[in-house]
Amino acid sequence: MTAKRVDGEWRITIAQHHIANRYPDKGFEWWAGKHEAMAYYTDDAEDALETAMAMSKSWEEEAATSKETRATIALTSEELSDLADALDNFIQDKNDYLANEEGQAEAVARLEKLQTRVLGALNTGEQTADKQAQAMIVEVGKIRRAEHSGYPGLSDKVENTDDYLWRVARANPSEAAAVAARWKLEPEKYSAVSGLSPERVGQLGGQLAKEAAGDALAAAIFGSNEERAEARTTVAAGVTFGAGGAKAKTATQVKPAARGHGADQGL
Repeated sequence: MTAKRVDGEWRITIAQHHIANRYPDKGFEWWAGKHEAMAYYTDDAEDALETAMAMSKSWEEEAATSKETRATIALTSEELSDLADALDNFIQDKNDYLANEEGQAEAVARLEKLQTRVLGALNTGEQTADKQAQAMIVEVGKIRRAEHSGYPGLSDKVENTDDYLWRVARANPSEAAAVAARWKLEPEKYSAVSGLSPERVGQLGGQLAKEAAGDALAAAIFGSNEERAEARTTVAAGVTFGAGGAKAKTATQVKPAARGHGADQGL
């Protein structure tokens, strides 16, 4: 969910990377079109708030309904890879030691069919993760070129990038960490789709990884998103710990302050 006020007008919509995550089989143009089609514009702050809350609730309810109707087991890429290897070993053992046993040929055929499905799921998962990493780096590229519809064109592009990465990490730390790893591992690839330099992509990957690690820690300590946000706000504001507990200097920050990237102005 994004809510931005530009020239007195509020724009409320679902963040494009969330759309990409829900519809991984679509492409950049479809994601961008969906992003804009869902956008709501108003100059009334109260209307903007009510719309944002309603849109967020609807988006989450749709996700919950979708999960309930899918009778699938979610496995990570590493788990799928391990399962494929285990099936390969199992099939090899059956062929080596039980080939003459009754019914083994049919059993092996079923296992091979299952292995094919697992490998297909692994490949699909990799493609989905790659598409999401691409969609997000394209978003960052637009922000840094002041071309992103969700961020004012005249505002600070570095602070806007910080804000975007912070929001991504807060929404899903583990997902953000996976994207960051891809950016750092293949900066040239993601440079080509975003217009950013490979060095910048790698730097952004490191920044997103740190944001994700911070939110993962907060998630382990605090249960809800509200508690996590409050914790990050307090830490960002400056906290001292002593016998009297934690004391914050201020608690008004709602997004990360500039991180001293004054010289960080290139693409």
